[in-house]
Amino acid sequence: MLGCSALKRAKRRTLNEFIGGFMLVVKKATNDTQGTWVKRTVWGAENQIETMYRFLYDIEPNYSERFVYNLVPIDPQKGVDPQKTYTAIREHGLIDNALMPMTDTLEEFVSMDDFTGSIRAKGQNWLVNHEFLHEWLWKGTRPENYIELLKEALKSSPIGVSVSAWNRQGDVYVSDKGSVNNHFCLLYKIDDEGYPWIFDSYDHSKKKLSKDHNIRRAKRIHIQKRTKPAMRKHVRILQAILNFLLKK
Repeated sequence: MLGCSALKRAKRRTLNEFIGGFMLVVKKATNDTQGTWVKRTVWGAENQIETMYRFLYDIEPNYSERFVYNLVPIDPQKGVDPQKTYTAIREHGLIDNALMPMTDTLEEFVSMDDFTGSIRAKGQNWLVNHEFLHEWLWKGTRPENYIELLKEALKSSPIGVSVSAWNRQGDVYVSDKGSVNNHFCLLYKIDDEGYPWIFDSYDHSKKKLSKDHNIRRAKRIHIQKRTKPAMRKHVRILQAILNFLLKK
C-alpha cells in the first residue's frame, strides 16, 4: 500500500482542495490534431502527476508528452496498457515540455533524433530528485463499493481511470457492464452527491460520470521529493549501473 507523508502539507490548503477531490491542473495542449498523437495513457498519467505535484508543492509543472510517448514506446495506430506508461515514467523520469515540445507533424513527434544523452539525463535527474510510485486500486472487475474506494483514495492522490467514451444521458456520461473501456483520464473528485468527475483529454473538458460507470481500472500515485540521504543513495545506484555498463 502506498503512503503519502506529504499529506501533512495538506493543512496548508483549504479542506475542499483535498477532502473528496483535488484542484485540477488543466494540462496544456497545442491543438486538437496534435493532441490525437499523444495516446491518452500518457496524457492522463502526466495530468495526474502534475495535479498531484501542484497539491503537494504549489508548483504547476508541464511535462513533455513526447518524451514519455517515445520511451514507452507507443504505436500511433494502437493503444497501450496504462501500466507501461507508468513503468516508463518510473524508469526514465520526466522532463519539462520546453525541452521536448509538441511538433507540427507526427513524423517529427515520433522521431528519436532529439533523444540525446543530455535529454535522457534530464529524465534521470527527475528520478534522482523524486520518488514516484503507482498502484492499482483495482484492475478488471469494478468493485461494488468503488465510489467509497475512490473517495478514500482521493484523500492522498488524484486517480487515473479507464472509462467508456462517450455516451451522454442528461448531465452524466454512462456505460454498462458490457461496455469496453477505451479511454484513460484523470479522476479528480467525487462530488457531494457521489458522482465521479474526470478531466477529458479529448476536448479538455470536465465530465460527470454516472454513479455506475464501468470504471475497470483505477490507479493512484505517490510522489515525494527525495531527502539528501535518499538522493545520495540513488546517485550511488545509478553510478554502479553506469560502471557496470562501461565494463561491458
